Amino acid sequence: MGTVDGVRGARARRAVPRPRRAPVPQCPIRLGESCSLCLPGASGPHDCTLVQLVMSDPELRERLAELRRGPGPVTSDSRSPRTS
Repeated sequence: MGTVDGVRGARARRAVPRPRRAPVPQCPIRLGESCSLCLPGASGPHDCTLVQLVMSDPELRERLAELRRGPGPVTSDSRSPRTS
């Protein structure tokens, strides 16, 4: 009655191992892009000198945090002055 190696139905389908994809490291500097190993000698974001440089500089790190947060709500201060 519909058994596969002694296991029935959905359990038999789940028992088949599926190949796993290797995780793709994301670049913390180029948001939304995978690490392309753009710097010689880097094997990923963990040993990238560009990432280390940005993370060690307070101003660059803050700018990166702003980019990650995305555009904020529009306030009256950020609108262009009206000319009439």
